[in-house]
Amino acid sequence: MPCRNLDGALGLVQLRAFRLLHHASSAIYLELTDTTTLPMPVDRLAALLQFYADDPSDGFTRFALASEYLKRGDTAQALAFFEGLVRDDPEYVGTYYHLGKLYQKLDRTPEAITTYQNGIQIAQAKRDLHARAELQDALMQAQGIGFDDDDDFD
Repeated sequence: MPCRNLDGALGLVQLRAFRLLHHASSAIYLELTDTTTLPMPVDRLAALLQFYADDPSDGFTRFALASEYLKRGDTAQALAFFEGLVRDDPEYVGTYYHLGKLYQKLDRTPEAITTYQNGIQIAQAKRDLHARAELQDALMQAQGIGFDDDDDFD
């Protein structure tokens, strides 16, 4: 029987693929799923919540849950997951950028600035130059430093 919800099935397969990549350094495993037997439609949030129930300390799952809640407009849940991840897994450097942006969206600029600064320190310690550059750019924007998009250089 062909899968009637290809987008949903691919979404779950992508989640499993990301989890596989995320866990590849600690254990190699492969979980094959017959996408024709998946429930229709696949709810990404439900799948992520199941992953979270299986391993609540998994930083990737917590980050994905925060992102999914944010995508759905549930800023309170997104904030709770991002803040919890920074508190419990401060080395998960990608969280700082997204938490800072969420703080800015919520008009909590001082907290955004502090979050960016903390993230820059972590990125520097991990020698993650890409993350550091993104965080520095976000910090300058939050502080109102840098180039305005309205400037003419004619």
